Amino acid sequence: MATLPGAAHASMLSPSDTPVAQEVKDLQSLLKGKEEQMRSTELLLKEKEREMAKMAEQLQLKKEREHLEQELEKAEIERSTYVSEVRELKDLLTELQKKLDDSYSEAVRQNEELNVLKTQLNETVSKLKTDQNERQNVAVDLPKVSASLETKLDSALYEVSRGSQHVAS
Repeated sequence: MATLPGAAHASMLSPSDTPVAQEVKDLQSLLKGKEEQMRSTELLLKEKEREMAKMAEQLQLKKEREHLEQELEKAEIERSTYVSEVRELKDLLTELQKKLDDSYSEAVRQNEELNVLKTQLNETVSKLKTDQNERQNVAVDLPKVSASLETKLDSALYEVSRGSQHVAS
């Protein structure tokens, strides 16, 4: 068996020192580095995914906040409108209450006037009835008085005519 030059030298190397073994070691080391890099990248990716999820959540919260702020602004505008309407209604109610109070006062005054007028009317009617009764009594007594006066007038004429006859005789 002939040995190749350098073969003696190759036999002296341990199996882990051969170029293939060295290449395997280098590849394993490279693989190990790539695996660590991959784990690191996966961790970084997971971290980025968490950050993205957090950012998406924050974005959603921001949108919700903006929506709520818009709703709040609308509610404040409506509240302001309601406050204005309530103020106007209170003013109108105050005005109507004043008119009602004035109308009530006027009604009380007119009622008092009406009571005075009723009293005056009753007094007038009473006086008219008294006057009417007196007139009726006068009307009833008038023929008697007239007859009495006639009789007295006739007597007086008779006396006058008799007295004239006495003076003439």
